[in-house]
Amino acid sequence: MTVLAGATAADAADGPPTNTARPAITGVVAVGETVSADPGTWDPADVAYAYTWFVDGEQAGTGEQYTPTAADEGHALSVEIVASQPGGPDGTAASEPVTVLGAAPQNVEAPEVSGAFGVGGTLQVSDGTWDADGLTFTYQWMRGSVPIAGATARRTHRPGRTAARSSAPSSPPISPVTRTGRPPRRRSWSPATAAGMNPSPPPCRSTRRSA
Repeated sequence: MTVLAGATAADAADGPPTNTARPAITGVVAVGETVSADPGTWDPADVAYAYTWFVDGEQAGTGEQYTPTAADEGHALSVEIVASQPGGPDGTAASEPVTVLGAAPQNVEAPEVSGAFGVGGTLQVSDGTWDADGLTFTYQWMRGSVPIAGATARRTHRPGRTAARSSAPSSPPISPVTRTGRPPRRRSWSPATAAGMNPSPPPCRSTRRSA
């Protein structure tokens, strides 16, 4: 039996590393969103990893991270992990495949708050303009950065005294979060995906509805 430098005969006799917790893809699996590979856990733990990404079973990339392209939309993304140790055979395990979602709608014109900003006044918010048709919207009004419990209607929020004292009417402390869903052909977007699309001013941030 041949033993490579740095390994022992016992190492070589132990066989390949064993995967004890399956690899996984972390992040939002959508066009333009970079995802990472979690290699899972292995026995022994002191192993080196190599990563290969597959779309519908065809190799699409290597490395710990991958960014799906428009051609990947609607297809199954998975990652294969090869765990190696000196002087022994490699172990291999793959993640569950995940369907790649389309790109998030982009905000073109920010939503605007209007109405009576005084205590007891009624505020409303527009949806703004987006680069995709067929979107649906939900709303969450905020006091500063804190969601206001139950304030999820588009046109019926009334500022209370606490909010009214925190800022002048020209810069309302109450602001809406507009959460957009996907067009009918694009579903299952995670709300966390759209967190980076917050238009400003006014202080309105956007997230997308999970299907």
